[in-house]
Amino acid sequence: MILVLALGWTNYVPLGRRMPGTRFIAFKVPLKTSFNRNLHPEERFSPHDLIKKIKEQKEELGLIIDLTYTTRYYGPEELPSTLCYSKILTMGHEIPNKHTIFQFKCVVKKFLRDNKDNDKLIGVHCTHGLNRTGYLVCRYLIDVEGMEPNTAIECTYVVQQGSRASYRENQLYPRSSAEICKKKLRQSQEEPSARRRGTGTPPGAGFGAQGRGAKAAVRFHSEELSGFITR
Repeated sequence: MILVLALGWTNYVPLGRRMPGTRFIAFKVPLKTSFNRNLHPEERFSPHDLIKKIKEQKEELGLIIDLTYTTRYYGPEELPSTLCYSKILTMGHEIPNKHTIFQFKCVVKKFLRDNKDNDKLIGVHCTHGLNRTGYLVCRYLIDVEGMEPNTAIECTYVVQQGSRASYRENQLYPRSSAEICKKKLRQSQEEPSARRRGTGTPPGAGFGAQGRGAKAAVRFHSEELSGFITR
């Protein structure tokens, strides 16, 4: 069986840092050891490496939310039995749908409810740990925690700082993680109204209690987001 590595995966550092004031940490997808034959030793990043690197940050991982739209990279059997794992199949190159957003919120809320007496982290990853990851973390903070959109976006920038910095150093990606979220938040507001024209859906309804703030924040940044390419 030929194992195909995701395009650009080696250009990202493995993980960012914990988002201040939250339980979230973002990272790129770890790979099972059978991928190692195609990687230099310094490029390898396995589930075991993930746990080790998080411990080096003096943190403990309690849950992994896997957003990749495949099962080929690794499986839950490669994780410690004490670590919770949730697979939410999320298509790349497009905005996560309402069902995916609802699933993500439910998984996070259940984990926080079951782990309110500890400080274990919620690790979130897609393939590179940027777009799908950043969007869903932002949606949770805005819709559930009531965080202002720009604050959520900047906080997510901290979660993803390691990966984003690596991408910028290699000059492979022209936009910051914050801009990624702004673009997708704008698209998630516009697409439902385009699909259901004339249904009377109120502007900004997809953003919960912070709908108006999200709409304003996204409109403000619409020009700087031209030319954005999703991954």
